[in-house]
Amino acid sequence: MQNKNQIPDPGSLKIKAKLASFIAAGSLAVLTVLSSWSFELRSILRLFLMSGVLSIGIWVGLYYFLYRKLRDPISFDYKFLIICIISSVFFSFRIVPPQHNIYIRHVITIVITAFMFLFFYLSFLTVLINNEKIHLGNIFPTLVFVCGFAGMMIIIINSLSIRLYSDDFCYAVQLENMGFWDSALWFYNSWSPRFFSNFLVMGLVHEYRVPLFFLFFILFSFYFSLLSIVKNSPTKRWLLALASAFFIPFAVFTVTPDLYKSLFWIASTLTLLPLLVMIPVYLAMIGHFLSTNPPNSRWLLIVGLFLSFAITTTHEVASLGWLGMHIIGLIWFYMARSKNIHLRNYLLVGLLAALIGLIVMLNSPGIDLRVNARDLPPSPPLQQIISSTIQNFLHFINTITWPKYLYHGVARPSWYFIIAAAGLGWLTDTPIRRHLGTAALVLLSTIAMATVSFFPAAYILSATLPLRTQFIPTLYLVFGVFIFGICLPRVTNNLLRTSVAILIMMIMVFGSLISLSQLILTVEPVRQYARDWDLRDKTVRTTSEMPQRLLDVPWDEYEQDLECVQLYYQTRK
Repeated sequence: MQNKNQIPDPGSLKIKAKLASFIAAGSLAVLTVLSSWSFELRSILRLFLMSGVLSIGIWVGLYYFLYRKLRDPISFDYKFLIICIISSVFFSFRIVPPQHNIYIRHVITIVITAFMFLFFYLSFLTVLINNEKIHLGNIFPTLVFVCGFAGMMIIIINSLSIRLYSDDFCYAVQLENMGFWDSALWFYNSWSPRFFSNFLVMGLVHEYRVPLFFLFFILFSFYFSLLSIVKNSPTKRWLLALASAFFIPFAVFTVTPDLYKSLFWIASTLTLLPLLVMIPVYLAMIGHFLSTNPPNSRWLLIVGLFLSFAITTTHEVASLGWLGMHIIGLIWFYMARSKNIHLRNYLLVGLLAALIGLIVMLNSPGIDLRVNARDLPPSPPLQQIISSTIQNFLHFINTITWPKYLYHGVARPSWYFIIAAAGLGWLTDTPIRRHLGTAALVLLSTIAMATVSFFPAAYILSATLPLRTQFIPTLYLVFGVFIFGICLPRVTNNLLRTSVAILIMMIMVFGSLISLSQLILTVEPVRQYARDWDLRDKTVRTTSEMPQRLLDVPWDEYEQDLECVQLYYQTRK
């Protein structure tokens, strides 16, 4: 029953079918007993006695239904063995709970679990893979969807508790006093160079349901963008696009260091979430040009021109990385001697729009006025700015798992999601040609875009980015590794490819479980915050009391800016 397409390697390792059946039964029995003990080693003697009895029944079933039909030995090479060892060690460290008081027993449990999982993998899962009993085409996108959907639902539920916070109140007053257009231009001329997002902030900051709608826009943007480039059967195509549309934003929200203020501070949200809406559409259009040669691309160029300008002027932290992406893309185009004229034109139009957007921001009178108002120090020399930019990025990477709030526990599962995003791209079928050089260029571009995001803060603030604004390098990092995975060549050996996919799924599932267990702890605090906010709002509107600071704020309560809150309610008395 050996798969005919599986050609044995002369240097491969082999296990006879009958021996494999004994190994599979024994290892599964040990794992079953440990599982019933919650992976706490209570007695080595009892473990092997109970496992020995249980393995007899398991062996009868496995041998009758599977192993007696095998005619050839189970074969695998050393590359597959290495992936199995990595998977086993990872599984063991994640599944075995800490036992601080009994360190030696804890280590023994990890070792036993790792070896039993390795034996089970080699003797049982290998048979299923070789005989095409494991169909990852349906299992993988389903798991991705479940993980992403669960995470995004908690975030969406939390968004129902968003209320005006800090300077949101002042901007709402300014909108009432000056109107939409004049208030946006006033903001550009007196404080913020973010031309495009200024209109969003001044026009929508008073609507605290806007972040909820943006979250839905993000899901729709990702879904239709991915649907346009995913190449699969119709069923798998929409499922994989839907799964990725939930999981990639979930990854961004998990990896970003300060989800609270990136999402619950509306003025900040309106300068960050639009990037998650526009960038997928823009990149999908690049993918469209890479995979096809559209006869009439004029309307795509117009859309790309607007999107590139809007992305650049949404936030200054995103602008330099976005500009650099186009420069690197055009360098690649000419070095690869590509004849895709439509792609070249699209990148040139995007570069032009990014340059115009950068010029618009640099010419904002609000930059100097903001610097003077905040009494910021003079900008350091260029060499020091570049050095600080690199150091701040390295610190960002080094602390990417550090907890910020109590709900983060010991650590944030950031690397789980970064690896899972790359794996998701690697397992996604697209018309884009996979090439190691292209993948390396994408990865280097990702690192460059994330690094240069720290340049504005080093130049203006002589410091690193505020944690809420580190959402942008996080976004670049997650998007970049996903595209890196799309461009990375895949191995042709089905056994090896499936084993890597299983490892990716394990990393994704365990990372998601950690993130979900952390996010669920945020639901009640933000609901309490909303209840306190609503009670204060009702009290101030119906009595002569002045608004007071909210004491129970899940994030840094000192930034409430009570003057703005009082000004907001004075206009409503």
